[in-house]
Amino acid sequence: MAVLVSPPSSLSSCGMKASPLWVLQLNTLINFGPITTQDFGIYILSLSHTYTHKFIKTCIYTVLISCSGVMDEYQKEMKQLSVRLLRLILSSLGLAREDLTKWVGPAGEFTQGATTALQLNSYPACPDPNRTMGLAAHTDTSMFTILYQSNTSGLQIFRDGFGWVSVPPLAGALIVNVGDLLQILSNARFPAVLHRAVVNRTNQRLSIAYFYGPSTETRIMPLSKLIGPGDPPLYRSLTWKEYIGIKAKHLYRALSLVRLQQLAPMNGSLDMNDQ
Repeated sequence: MAVLVSPPSSLSSCGMKASPLWVLQLNTLINFGPITTQDFGIYILSLSHTYTHKFIKTCIYTVLISCSGVMDEYQKEMKQLSVRLLRLILSSLGLAREDLTKWVGPAGEFTQGATTALQLNSYPACPDPNRTMGLAAHTDTSMFTILYQSNTSGLQIFRDGFGWVSVPPLAGALIVNVGDLLQILSNARFPAVLHRAVVNRTNQRLSIAYFYGPSTETRIMPLSKLIGPGDPPLYRSLTWKEYIGIKAKHLYRALSLVRLQQLAPMNGSLDMNDQ
């Protein structure tokens, strides 16, 4: 599942008026509150502000040594966005306000105890893109990843029945890739997106990835509100640290190795057999 987050107005504005958070489905809209699901797996949301774009532009076109303050500020903005997005996702799964405190409260596992990382990527132009791969197919180990990409296409997601689908860059937009931990926590209601990066024949591609997760000691398991007589837990309980070790050793097989129940392939997740 890939989520496309988009500022609601022009990119030239550093500060934008607050706007509702919506999700736009490419096929039929199924609206259940602030988040809307769709069959195709790509969501579009509008942000309440767009300081993000200013920070990214400054960092990409400035000498790296002078960008440390900008990147620190960017990470702060991304963490605020991540907490807000996770709150909406958990609410859409039926968690009451009091239940959210454990995860996104002032001292929650995904606020004070959050583990985050920022990764800057450069994919040079390649005269023969069919002979190389920018980044091999994978899912992210995090809860989700917020990705900025320049105006050169390169990100692709895998969809059953469609194969590899390109995610075209939109000016001022952010992409949110659902990761393994959210698939476990949601009992596969939010499946991790299998994605890769391909290179461009004539243009360099830049991207900035913000990985968001809990403390490494946080125990991850399907939410109890999602478990019932007809909905058994699909994954066993384990700490994120334990899962990171499994992922490092077994890569795409990690989700399958912590699975309790047989789960049909869905939404391009690496819970499926080898691609």
